[in-house]
Amino acid sequence: MKPIEARLAVVAAFLALAGPAMSRGCEVVAEGVENEEQAQLLRLLRCDQVQGFLFSPPVAADKI
Repeated sequence: MKPIEARLAVVAAFLALAGPAMSRGCEVVAEGVENEEQAQLLRLLRCDQVQGFLFSPPVAADKI
């Protein structure tokens, strides 16, 4: 299995397991999103929210 396929399989499996929680109104948040391709894939997989370097580098608590 290629690395991207392995990562996709992990994300898809997690979202499949999260399905019951999502159907009850819980949101799924993906962390560590680094590029637009990852964000688009997560949107296609119905992930509710994403965060990571694509949007902002880590920010110190006193700077928020």
